[in-house]
Amino acid sequence: MASDGVTTPAPIQYRVAMSAPATHEFEVEMRVPALPDRDTVEIVFPTWAPGSYLVRDFVRHVSGLAITDAGGRRLASERLDKQRWRIWTDGRPFRVRYRVFAFEASVRTSFLDDSHGYWNGTSLFFHVAGELERPCRVTVVPPARSGWRVATALPRARGGYAAADFDDLVDAPFEIGTHETRAFAVGRTKFELALYGRCNADSARLVDILRRIVVATGKMFGGFPFDRYLFIVHALPVGSGGLERSADMRYRGQEHAVRVPIASGAVSVATVEADFHALHRQKYTFDLEGDPVEIVTCHVSGFGGRTTLPPPPPPAGTATTPAAKGRRRVDFDADGVHEAVVFDRRVLPVGFEAPGPVVVEDETTTALVHPGQTLEVDEAANLVVWLG
Repeated sequence: MASDGVTTPAPIQYRVAMSAPATHEFEVEMRVPALPDRDTVEIVFPTWAPGSYLVRDFVRHVSGLAITDAGGRRLASERLDKQRWRIWTDGRPFRVRYRVFAFEASVRTSFLDDSHGYWNGTSLFFHVAGELERPCRVTVVPPARSGWRVATALPRARGGYAAADFDDLVDAPFEIGTHETRAFAVGRTKFELALYGRCNADSARLVDILRRIVVATGKMFGGFPFDRYLFIVHALPVGSGGLERSADMRYRGQEHAVRVPIASGAVSVATVEADFHALHRQKYTFDLEGDPVEIVTCHVSGFGGRTTLPPPPPPAGTATTPAAKGRRRVDFDADGVHEAVVFDRRVLPVGFEAPGPVVVEDETTTALVHPGQTLEVDEAANLVVWLG
């Protein structure tokens, strides 16, 4: 019984194991308590990610789905659409076991390899239709003898972690591995840092920067609506992704709009309107505060990083000065007709240079180097033509 006399419903329990992390598969079990008022139950795999506005196809990574009663006997079920299943339970408890392939390092999905695991809940957990407000519990089973530990903002409870409901569960990412941990407090609120990845970051300086950001944020909002907050930082060799929001806004009857950036997270209409008035004053030297405001267009932009491709090796078996294919008379328009040396693009090595007139032939294109110009093959095997 809860303190107010209201019975707390039995939680939906999730167990996440990763016995073979090199396969990039999380092994998930969902245990649903008895729902005596239902003969059938629907389970649903989410199509959203917190803070993102695109319909996601997370269920494509699910495999090995098995649905049984508490004793392990298979229950009848049918797939209703891409992410929904109906199960005949007769109101009894049941279990759902499945695997999730996780090998995408982004802010919206999940990732697992032999160095660490990370997940966002909507890419890992089914929910029960009509039971989103039911409490949830999560037990994490790291690989045997790995020494991995768990970092999440959810509070500990009975050997696992407790969430007030499904939304609370999927709003709390998990980091599992040998990450570095740091902690600090601002007032009565505790802040923690989980830092994964090989990097030369000064973690003490990083904590100091985070502390200053937190202090400024607390002053801005008059405190914090939580007791504990977790920063998860991945130091990866590629840039991570993100989302930017904005809206084109104008006063009613105006022709031209002003692009207004919108901060991440929950933002009030009053805040966006105030930003619009300020930007309008900045751009047009006046505002019409108090007049009706229209939103013309909403924008959401995604961005990310990529690795720099290594330069290709020089063509095998070529000399510093490759043999020409031949010579050809070429009309270079204003430069006149000249006899040009013809080369095969595929055999030109890195560092090769040749004065024009030159013709370079490839399977799909031909490059011309006029008289007085110089051809060079740079370190990435690009053709560079120097003028004069």
